[in-house]
This record gives sequence, C-alpha cells and structure tokens, in this order.
Amino acid sequence: MSEMTKFTYRDFYDVPRMIILNHKEQKILLDCKFDDSLDDYPTTYKVYILPQDINEINEISWEDMTARAVRRVGEIPVKQLVFDHTKRAALDVSVIDDLLGVPSSRQ
Repeated sequence: MSEMTKFTYRDFYDVPRMIILNHKEQKILLDCKFDDSLDDYPTTYKVYILPQDINEINEISWEDMTARAVRRVGEIPVKQLVFDHTKRAALDVSVIDDLLGVPSSRQ
C-alpha cells in the first residue's frame, strides 16, 4: 500500500499549486506557480528541500519560499502525483521517494 502524507498548501487550480510536507525527516516544497509566459500552469512541480525551521502555517506569504530552499531536487509531473479524494489533504509520497532516491514504503 502507498504511503499517504498530509500536507499544507497555497493556491489551488485543479490541484494544489504550492505544497509543503514533512517526509523522511525533510521539509519538502512542491512548486507549480502560474507561468505568465505559458498563460497556464506548468505540467511539473519543481521540488525543493526547505530548512526545517520554516513554519509554513505561520508564514504570511509563500512567495519567496523557493529562494529560501536549501536545494532544488528536480521535477515531478503533476499527473504523477496521487492525491486523496479531496486533493487538499494528503498525497502519495512514493513518487517523491523515487526522486529523492530513497526506499519507499510501496509493497
């Protein structure tokens, strides 16, 4: 069974567009901001590792969150993420595990 992990998000259009979650002792940001040059949302989330001391609940703005990242890990196609039925509470982290190169809990 896949491991569903709760997340916090900002912006929503079909799916959450900025997500922060805690997984494998790391704070992870998935960023899929509207792209003016495309006049649409990108088809991938950019994935970053954030410092552990960021408290996303108390942040007034997430606008500079990518600039605060420790490092960029890569990208994940939006279509590869599996969300809970509401698309607003939890997601399957196995695709993130694959990107990070860590063993997942898939069976």
